[in-house]
Amino acid sequence: MIKHSLQKFFEIVLQVDKTTIIPPYLELDRNDRTIPDISGAFPISLLEPFSSVKCFFFRLSQRNDKGNIYCSLILAQSITFHQEFMELARALLMNMDYGLFPKASDHENASEIGWMLYSVELFLALVQ
Repeated sequence: MIKHSLQKFFEIVLQVDKTTIIPPYLELDRNDRTIPDISGAFPISLLEPFSSVKCFFFRLSQRNDKGNIYCSLILAQSITFHQEFMELARALLMNMDYGLFPKASDHENASEIGWMLYSVELFLALVQ
């Protein structure tokens, strides 16, 4: 059920920006070339076993007493997050009871990598 909810979330993200990918959350996993990024060509539904989902959706929690599930992820997109993506995705996400909250980068060597790719770490809340 959790994997299905994450796939629905990603389908909404792809509706807004078809170029979006979700790379592995930890740098060590991102450097492992045997782990593909989640994309339109490699959806969440293909991730097996379930433990591999946590590679992309870091700190995937159990449901709390309100039925919410929380995790952290990275969205890499070709559009800006605050101005374009959230403006287009906000209503779609709210209709599905998904919450998406930007998280400030605390990496000591953070820098912008160019105009072709915009990436932001996110905190995702799913309500079931």
